[in-house]
Amino acid sequence: MTADRPTVVVVGAGYEGKRRCYERLAALGARLVIVDEPGHWSETLAQQIAGTQWVAVPISGDPDADRGQRPDGRREDPPDGRGGVGRRPHRSPASQLP
Repeated sequence: MTADRPTVVVVGAGYEGKRRCYERLAALGARLVIVDEPGHWSETLAQQIAGTQWVAVPISGDPDADRGQRPDGRREDPPDGRGGVGRRPHRSPASQLP
């Protein structure tokens, strides 16, 4: 894969009605990488949209359980032991106001 065009990584493709969004991104020149659970409808996008890659990863919806998942289905503990490198708390724009 080269960096000659933008790459959009989608984790959890959602419902099938979002297909047109992914088609539009590809039409605008983006390369798509879709990460979702095995057997998800989005797997068909890799055959239907040129340049799209699909990666099967078990997704439970629980961030603590999902963060160590790998495409081969094994778990990997983050190197820092707390959930990821450089993880920061989410701050909404309202919380940044004086």
